[in-house]
Amino acid sequence: QVYSYCESRNSEHISCLMSGGLSSTLVTYFANEYCKNNKLPKLKTFCVGFTDSVDIIYAKQVASMYNTDHHSIIITVDEYLQCVEKIIINIEKHDSNNVRKAVLLYLAMNYINKSYPTTINSVLSGSGFNEITGLSYKCNEYDIFNPLEYDFNCKAILSEIRNNDDLIN
Repeated sequence: QVYSYCESRNSEHISCLMSGGLSSTLVTYFANEYCKNNKLPKLKTFCVGFTDSVDIIYAKQVASMYNTDHHSIIITVDEYLQCVEKIIINIEKHDSNNVRKAVLLYLAMNYINKSYPTTINSVLSGSGFNEITGLSYKCNEYDIFNPLEYDFNCKAILSEIRNNDDLIN
């Protein structure tokens, strides 16, 4: 599906947000293969976080493995906190998971828009992958020994995210 998305965007400048986790690594792999197979410019990857963030460390490792044009966006606690109120007002949610994702996404997209105002028009991420595969923390409360119930609940979580999560709609 990453290939299909990339083809539908008709873009020479595809990029990925990375955390170095399984979902963003898989999306990065397929987007990188798409760029190489179609002789497009090197895939740009971005990770946002604090200096000592494991996301920054792992994303650099993945970027090195796939030879992407990687950018670590290092933020300070003050930069993070300055966005929180604005994010809560705009996404109309206050739970820590949505706010955390939205702040990091906001800071990453701000950086990308300022640094590449005319070249990058497609930014991929791994959002939703953990829910599809049942790796989400929300899926842990379901009975893995009842595959039908587990599958049903993982799909319900994904549907809830798709319908209510402003970050992927």
